[in-house]
Amino acid sequence: MYNFANAILIVVFNYSNCIYNKDFIKSIYEKHFKTIIFYSDYPITQDDEINFININEGHCVHNIFKHFYNKYNKLIDDSDGIFYTMDDNIVNVNILNLFDNNKILYYPPNSKYLSTSRDSYFETLVEKHVKISTSNLFNLFNDVTFQKYNINNFSGSFSNFFYLPKKYLTYKLFELFELFSKYEVFFEISIPTIIHNIEHDETQYQLFTCDILCNANRSSSGTLEDDYNQETTACTTSISSRPKILNKEYIYHSLNHNHNLFLHPIKFNKTPISKEWLKEIFCKEKCVIITTINKPTETIFKHITNPNYDVIIVGDNKTPDDYINLNCIYLDISAQNRLFPELSAMFPYNHYCRKNLGYLYAIKKGYKIIYETDDDNIPYDNFDNVLQYDNIQMISEKNNKWINIFKYFTNNAYIWPRGYPLSLLKTTPNYLIQDTDKTPSIINGLVENDPDVDALFRIICTHQDSIQWEKNKKILIDNKNVCVFNTQNTFWLNPDLFICLLIPSSVSFRYCDILRGIINNIILKKTNNYMMYSSPNVVQNRNEHNLISDFKSEYEMYIHNENILDFIENKIELKFLYIIQTITKLPDIYECLRKRNVVLLSFKENTSDTTIFCPNSTWTTGRNKLREYVLNLKEKYDYYIFLDEDVLFADYSQENGFNKLEELIIKYKPYISNPSMNDYYANKTYCNNLPLGETQTTIWFDGMCNAFSKEAFFSNVLFPYIDIFDNKSWWMSQYIMIILCSIYKKEVVVFNNLKVTNEIHSAYPKENVFKQSEQYVFNNLINVTQLNIINDVKSSSIFKIIDFLNIVLHKFNKINFVDVGCAVGDVRNLIKHNNLFSIGIDPLIKKYKDFPHNTLSSYNILYDVAIDIEEGEKKFNITSSLATSSLYDFNTEITSDENNKSYFYIPKSNIDFITNIVETQQVRTKTLKNIIEKDLKNDIIHILKVDAQGNDLNVIKSLGNYLNNVMFIVIESTSDNTTSLYKNATSFSLDYAYLKSYNFELITKEILLRDDYDCLFYNTNLIKNIDLNWDNKNFKEIIVKTENNSNVKSNLLSIYNNLLSNNVVTQKDVDILDKWITYF
Repeated sequence: MYNFANAILIVVFNYSNCIYNKDFIKSIYEKHFKTIIFYSDYPITQDDEINFININEGHCVHNIFKHFYNKYNKLIDDSDGIFYTMDDNIVNVNILNLFDNNKILYYPPNSKYLSTSRDSYFETLVEKHVKISTSNLFNLFNDVTFQKYNINNFSGSFSNFFYLPKKYLTYKLFELFELFSKYEVFFEISIPTIIHNIEHDETQYQLFTCDILCNANRSSSGTLEDDYNQETTACTTSISSRPKILNKEYIYHSLNHNHNLFLHPIKFNKTPISKEWLKEIFCKEKCVIITTINKPTETIFKHITNPNYDVIIVGDNKTPDDYINLNCIYLDISAQNRLFPELSAMFPYNHYCRKNLGYLYAIKKGYKIIYETDDDNIPYDNFDNVLQYDNIQMISEKNNKWINIFKYFTNNAYIWPRGYPLSLLKTTPNYLIQDTDKTPSIINGLVENDPDVDALFRIICTHQDSIQWEKNKKILIDNKNVCVFNTQNTFWLNPDLFICLLIPSSVSFRYCDILRGIINNIILKKTNNYMMYSSPNVVQNRNEHNLISDFKSEYEMYIHNENILDFIENKIELKFLYIIQTITKLPDIYECLRKRNVVLLSFKENTSDTTIFCPNSTWTTGRNKLREYVLNLKEKYDYYIFLDEDVLFADYSQENGFNKLEELIIKYKPYISNPSMNDYYANKTYCNNLPLGETQTTIWFDGMCNAFSKEAFFSNVLFPYIDIFDNKSWWMSQYIMIILCSIYKKEVVVFNNLKVTNEIHSAYPKENVFKQSEQYVFNNLINVTQLNIINDVKSSSIFKIIDFLNIVLHKFNKINFVDVGCAVGDVRNLIKHNNLFSIGIDPLIKKYKDFPHNTLSSYNILYDVAIDIEEGEKKFNITSSLATSSLYDFNTEITSDENNKSYFYIPKSNIDFITNIVETQQVRTKTLKNIIEKDLKNDIIHILKVDAQGNDLNVIKSLGNYLNNVMFIVIESTSDNTTSLYKNATSFSLDYAYLKSYNFELITKEILLRDDYDCLFYNTNLIKNIDLNWDNKNFKEIIVKTENNSNVKSNLLSIYNNLLSNNVVTQKDVDILDKWITYF
């Protein structure tokens, strides 16, 4: 959660007599940064942690940077950037983590600051503040080294802080600092001029506010102009009033009400008590979060006086101004809009969900414990004693999934919590209480006096005042059960679950917190966490409510919660239609289907089972006739399952086999799915190796049993089946379906463990007309004659590898994919991830864009260049196939004789297509390192795919040390036993040796053609760090362990999407969640 945790903090003392504050400064900053480097002006004292440099009482503070660059160069290389501040300039770490470590924190370049050396403002800075003659500045202008930087505009501004991301930490930056230092140019000219000239683009600067109290003898021209104060503020105040202003109230107001990122100056040697104030502001590890539209209540005053908690008050449109003067963190609407501009705009006003912004503030600050409550729940003096839990027991409910926890704490009284399903009110509890070693991640306390029951209870029941709550009782909830909880009195203890604090915003006020609680019950189960309930530890003096209004607000809760668990798991019944072709009646092996929805075509005898009688129809024309009939049915289905007449399940009875097929379809919801036929799929799909778990994508599938989703069945791209080859081979219509699914990137899966046979099928024409079928597709269905079937109908090896990566990486919140040799973008479309950032690189981008089926628009960034170890221009050979175009010339030792084991083998039918050079042209070359520095910086590259036609190893070498940031590499490599397709291309052993030197290991080497492979390597350092484990020897089913937070994110996304599909939440909630998780 600490955005700058890999950044270096530089703290500079103006005077060495201030260095005794070093330990205090470390205490407020150290958890937010990678390391802290201290500098101080002379005189030198004994402290090995401090670098002493003559900085002229701070006027030449930039003198430190030459020393910093020389001494800490390795540390700079391993960091995300440098954050610089003076010791009396306070960085507000409460909001620091809301800023981006990839952008600059400093005043942006602006015409108000940039000027020539003759400008009066500029000369005023020089004459009034520098105490040196302007000749020093002009000496800088005449310096030959300085002149090469072409700096003609200069800036002047307050310069006691800045943050620069790593991409700016170049030799150029530090040389400029040294040049300005050499000529003793005042630091409030040097620092802004340097920063503004290394980055002119204002979008690379972040907006922030700061509170700068300037000296009485300094003109306001050294600060920001008033009309810019709307976004970036600097306050100017006379030094004579400083002691009066810099009291606790002012500091608190500046940092926790106005939320300034910087406050300057606090002189600790003059006001040592300010250290205690700042510790109180920055260093608490627990907080209370309340949203309110009322004046401060007894609850709020009591929490504010608790020294162990920060109090975060989240305002709304109706919230009074009273909180501005309280000792709390106050997020009014203005602060919400400034700190969280996008999310604030997405949440409705006058809604409880604005509390989410208080949660996010607390999470980004880094509290260890978050306590949420409302303004009418008065805490006991020892309300947080519930955090001490030893020897707790666990409660399970055996009669149903839901636990009515109120009954447990009231000796089975007739009472239920808000959100408990109404249909369960008459059920008798069947509790099992047992010892446990589990501990809670969430603690929900009950409420004395006015518990959280629904409006129905309040309207109907009159015995509420007689209900007695048991005292000093705690119980852990079995995470296999569901127990509702709210936001009135809840401790969150596990930071991995803080992301789940999000309250849905499109549901009503009386349902939103309950729905969040139910969602979290599911998350607790999926992540092996637990919730604890305790006896009351607060007293509620309930704010005034209209019960009929509450009932209306709760109505959707009553309705949805009857099926909410099914909604969350998306256990909604799908409708299936079985579509069968047979000779006469329904085959005996399909008797079990009589209870299901069936349409049957018979082609020899019209029977009582026959829906359509189509004499002498072929397999292809019969299927088309069936589809035509079904499309006209009034009733629509979720899946349409085509069946030949002879499909037998190998390991199940027929009924259980069809049950299993439907179960798998419901679980995976594929576009097209198929059971597995051992002999058929073994060589086509997974090359005799074990399959990838329960299901995997495939490029090759038989037509005997296909389950088409509604979208697939209604597709005019895939259907109708093509019957023009039926007189030669009935199978060609299925082959054309395979080609079309591959070209249009339609997801086809095979259920590996659901095996079938079809040993009794009838004879049909089987002439080999594969080539004619391919040509027909290219000439008539996609209108592209130059396509190569080898390029578009990918080898099973790349499908297998991408299947593997999809399984491994699906739990990551975001993945980065760099595709060198992206062609039409086919591999990009095989990667299945909700948050994929992709860069496509190919020197033939313009040509591939002419292909109607190209998917290049799916990349976030495209580069029309070749990657090489040197930048410039090179000759590029373009072939008939395009896919084999290369910077290299073809080898002369190529053969079409399969018995020749020394030369690179290409089938005779393809050799001209692959090796025929139709033109050469000059192409730009770039190193991959420069692209990564520009677009990904230090981010992990989860997948690097390299298909550079002989130049693959040079592509990898061009990454330099960024290779350490790559998790998986997919590379095409040539056998060591034959010549290469290209002159001077490397072979597998050389590729492997180089990658091994960077701690990569081979996962699999899959045969592409006879003499080359698709290879998958992984970075052992990165994999070890994120704890991924799998059996890479057999390349079989993968067990993935990622950080809990990634697990939680993927579960939240899945739950919200399921709730959306069942109309419980709206698309707005899903959009908010997408934005919310970007903060984690």
